[in-house]
Amino acid sequence: MESLTFRSSPHFLLSVESKGSHRHRWVTHSLRCAYNPKHSARSSPVLGADEYLNRFDNLAERAALRRRMRQARAQLGNAARSRAARDVAGQLAATMLLKPRLRIAAYASISAELGTTPLLRLLVRRGAIIFLPRVDSARAARMSFAPVGSRWRLNRFAIAEPANTRRQSACFMNIVLLPVVAFDKFGTRLGMGGGFYDRALAFKLRRHSWYGPKLIGLAYEFQRADHIPRRPHDVQLDAIVTPRGIHWFSSRGSDS
Repeated sequence: MESLTFRSSPHFLLSVESKGSHRHRWVTHSLRCAYNPKHSARSSPVLGADEYLNRFDNLAERAALRRRMRQARAQLGNAARSRAARDVAGQLAATMLLKPRLRIAAYASISAELGTTPLLRLLVRRGAIIFLPRVDSARAARMSFAPVGSRWRLNRFAIAEPANTRRQSACFMNIVLLPVVAFDKFGTRLGMGGGFYDRALAFKLRRHSWYGPKLIGLAYEFQRADHIPRRPHDVQLDAIVTPRGIHWFSSRGSDS
């Protein structure tokens, strides 16, 4: 645990280390943001043998990449992790993205993820309205984002989260900062494998004229992969921030 004193709240408690391999799940409070599994089932075609094998190979490739990147992260020393966390916060500080009163969904970093403590401090200084993930029902796979306050709790994954009962869906955020295991030049994000953020952000795949929040991943530079097989439910990142800079992606899925 690490205790941080912020001007926006009496006490900000973050869990920065956890052995849990799962991250938060998804809930929604708006029909336009809702994920409808029945609709997905009806729209999914029956796969032929070749397509099934190809999809299986893609899953195996993603799993192998996930293992390799997690091992690389685990080998980093504490000094390198701290430096990278500060550098990422510095990259964002140099932009015009973090304006006062923006609703920004962040996360409390766990295990060997790129640390978010310097960035959370920066968000407070910039006057952002900070939200963090909150597990509402692990059994029903529901997650929401709660505003940061003075009361905290540990969820079933041993991650600190706001105890605030006021919650919002990701679609009401201006920016969502996402944890990343790997990313490629097309803006494809590989997460921990649970699909939690994919579900939370599924409304982005059905957009027509409404774009919702900017999706910005946080990662070490070595987490860049040549190519990540994209699955139908993958939501493209708008940008990735590493200690070396910010990489923006076009809506067509290419590096800008």
